[in-house]
Amino acid sequence: MDKTDKTVNLLIQVKIVLKNIFAISQRKIIFLNQSLNLVDKDSIIQDPNLARGHLTSLIGNKTLYGFPLIRNYHLEGFYLLPNSKSTNHHFLVLFRNYLDNVTHYGFQQNTEQLLVLDPVIIYDLQIFFKVLTLKAVQTFQKKPLVENNQPVAEIPQLTVSNPSRIEKIVESTINYIDKNIDKNLTLNNVAQALYVSPSYLSRIFKKCVHTTFINYINMRKIARAQENLLLTTDSISQISQKTGFAQSSYFTKLFKQKTGLTPLKFRKQYAHIKKIYTLSRNLTWQPNLSVYDISKAYFSQNNIDFMIRNVNGYPYIYAIADLDDLQKNAGWIYLVDCEQPSTPASKISINDKLMIQWLYTDEIF
Repeated sequence: MDKTDKTVNLLIQVKIVLKNIFAISQRKIIFLNQSLNLVDKDSIIQDPNLARGHLTSLIGNKTLYGFPLIRNYHLEGFYLLPNSKSTNHHFLVLFRNYLDNVTHYGFQQNTEQLLVLDPVIIYDLQIFFKVLTLKAVQTFQKKPLVENNQPVAEIPQLTVSNPSRIEKIVESTINYIDKNIDKNLTLNNVAQALYVSPSYLSRIFKKCVHTTFINYINMRKIARAQENLLLTTDSISQISQKTGFAQSSYFTKLFKQKTGLTPLKFRKQYAHIKKIYTLSRNLTWQPNLSVYDISKAYFSQNNIDFMIRNVNGYPYIYAIADLDDLQKNAGWIYLVDCEQPSTPASKISINDKLMIQWLYTDEIF
């Protein structure tokens, strides 16, 4: 296959990618290579003059974000995304991950090395055309492009400290759940917010978190409901609404399924709880660690003082922050996946566990 055929094949594959992007996200983005071949979801334009005119008419004076596409260590071109009100740092991180995913699945030759890099900001489209034809775009990832002492592009700092593309998406999913746990979260609406397909998110989430997406959501919501039941005077129906359940009856059914108690019985049984620390599963929870290991790491990383002593040969956390068991009938207990175990924390493998809660009570029961 000669160079021309390879270019045409690339453009066809990019067109497939752009169609998939639009089908999932409704985002109309464009691809432009160094020869000024332009691709959108509907067409391929190989005439540079027509490509210039078409892109200029579509974009006008808008600022662009250009996501470099690297194939086999060679810069092929840029995915171009017009700036909008919804474009911010968090969005750009998620959208880069999304582009990377769709690109990998859209290209037919899976043996190729493909990578979508962090975006650059393109201020001037005409200067960008010049730079592309000069094949100087490699400098985008190192320093701003400058013409007449004015910046043409600058590089936002979008570093994400995760080792793999899949883990980045799962961590973003967990962060999104953290911020929206009080809302009605479904696989479809979370996937849409993160610009990935629901089936793909479901698959990689289960692989990394060791449970289904819906089970993780439900456990997080029940843990939040437990906090509200014990630390507020809100009614059951109010707590149901605050944790994103449309019906109180379903909330009560799910709560009893996860805890073994109805919300009202749970509130009565744990009525003397004064403080709660809730630890939710993330990608640092390795199967070989125990509930005790994860708890120590959490308190240390969050600069929360804690003290330990041995009880019957097992380590026991008896003080967290300024609360301890030195007062009569007071002390710390813990729940694992919303239920209170009888086994020492150091003997419970984290394995497929999702939640750890440390509760301080002024009346041990």
